Amino acid sequence: MKKFFAAAALATAALLLFTGCSAQITADISSGWFTDPATAFESTFYESLDYTVGFNNSASNTTGLTIDVDSKNSSYNITTKALSNYTVPGTNIQYSNVYYLKSTLTVSATYRFVHDGETLEWSFGGTHDTDAANEDFAPEDADSVVMEVWFTSANSTAAGTQETCPAYSPIRSVQTVRSHGSSASVIDGNKMFMSMYDFSITIDYNRTCQNATAAYTDNFADLTDEERAANEYVRKAPTLFPDSRDLKDLQKNYTCVDNAQLLFIARGLAMNTDTSHTLTVVSGVANNYPATQSISCSELVNSHANFTMVNADGSESVYDDNKEEIPVARMRFALANTGSNIGENTTVTYAQRTASGANTNRCLPLHIETPYGWNIGNYEYTLEKATYQAPAEQA
Repeated sequence: MKKFFAAAALATAALLLFTGCSAQITADISSGWFTDPATAFESTFYESLDYTVGFNNSASNTTGLTIDVDSKNSSYNITTKALSNYTVPGTNIQYSNVYYLKSTLTVSATYRFVHDGETLEWSFGGTHDTDAANEDFAPEDADSVVMEVWFTSANSTAAGTQETCPAYSPIRSVQTVRSHGSSASVIDGNKMFMSMYDFSITIDYNRTCQNATAAYTDNFADLTDEERAANEYVRKAPTLFPDSRDLKDLQKNYTCVDNAQLLFIARGLAMNTDTSHTLTVVSGVANNYPATQSISCSELVNSHANFTMVNADGSESVYDDNKEEIPVARMRFALANTGSNIGENTTVTYAQRTASGANTNRCLPLHIETPYGWNIGNYEYTLEKATYQAPAEQA
C-alpha cells in the first residue's frame, strides 16, 4: 500500500527534500535580503513575511485524492531577525552576529478520496477544530509545521576558536510537525484513509558545519494498534525515524545549509538564466540526509506584484496589480543528480534587482509552489505583507 507521507503541512516541512556527492565547490552568496547586498550584517535586521496559502489540484491527477485548502483558516509566516549573540543550548559555545529564522505554517483543509465509487472525506482545522484548548494533536486539528534555524552571517565568530565560521552555515535547527497524510487505498478494507504524524527533529551542527547530529522525537511511535485508530477515517502513524543520526562530511562537496534556511539563502545567489547553483541541504526528514540540491533560474521577467511592505520607520509601500510591473526571477529547486527519477520541482518567484542594480524589493520570495507529490498538485504560498519594522521588544 502506497502512502502519501508528504502530506498537507509536511509538504512544506520537507519543502525542499532532496539525496547528497574532490574539492568543495562553494556557493557565492551575497546579502540579497538587504537593500545593499554588499552589506555583511545589520544587528537591527528584522523581517516578517506573511503569505496566503492555497492548493492547486493537478488536472492529470489519477490517484483519486483531491485537497481543498481552507485559505481563510490557513497561514504561513517566515520571520528572520539578527542576533548579536547566540549560545547553543546545553553548551558554552557562543556565536556572534547570527540570524534566527522561524517559519510557521498552519493548514486547514478537506481531503477527498474516491474509492470503489465512494467518496471519503475528512476536514480538519478552522471550524472543524472543536477542541482547540486540547494540547494533544487530535484528528480535527489543523496541520502545523514550525521550523526554526540559527545560522551564521558573513562575519560570525564562535567563542573559543580562531576558526572562521563558514558564512551562512547552520548552527542548530528544530522542526516540529503535526500533519495529516493520506493513503492511496483504504487500509485493510476499512474506510480509514487518513494518517496523522506528530514528531520533532533537532539538528545540531559543529562549528565548521562539517558534521551534525539529528535527534528525533515521535509522539506516535509507541502506540498500540487500538490507540492508533483515532476514528473511522483517521489513524495515528509512526514515522519510523531512528532515535538519532550522525551526519558527516557536510561541506565535502558543496556549501551546506539547513532546509529551514534554504529559501532565505537563495535570495543571495546570482539570479541569471545562465547560472546554476549546487548546495548540500540537510532536512532530517525521510532518508534525505543530506541532499544535493540544484538551484537555477528558469525565467527573468517583469511581473505584477500584490503585497504591502512596511518599512523600518513604519511607512508603507503598496504594490498592486494596477501599478507598474517589477522584475522577478523564477528559480527552480531540484535534485542534483543525473538520473531521470528526480521527482517534482519546487519553483520560487523572487523579486529581482532593477536594471540599475537597486535592490528595493530585497529579493523577496513573492510566490512559492511546492509539490505535494504523486502529481496530485501544488501548495502555493503568495506574499501578502513584508514587515521590516521590528516589534517593540526587538527594536
